[in-house]
Amino acid sequence: MNEVTRERAQSFLTDGHFQRVVRAYRDFKDEPGFARVVPIGDIRAKEGNLSIPLYVGGETEAEWKEADRSALTALPEALSAWLESSAAVRQSLAGLLGRQKSG
Repeated sequence: MNEVTRERAQSFLTDGHFQRVVRAYRDFKDEPGFARVVPIGDIRAKEGNLSIPLYVGGETEAEWKEADRSALTALPEALSAWLESSAAVRQSLAGLLGRQKSG
């Protein structure tokens, strides 16, 4: 969790950290790697344990999930762009080679 600043073996929350916590509370929605709305039944199933790691994964996990989502859209777009540029290069080469033969 990057919402704590450490200086001289002491941890504290800055005004920016407080604002992010308050915003997450007011929005009352999941924010991967930071906040999660958990049904009371889930908390009871863990005997009332409110330890953050039980409910909120680390930022690395959230980043992996976001990277997976991005890859699902970015890869097809990149492939499409590559195919278009490849066709343009082939067309250009055909034009250059065709001119050389006739010239």
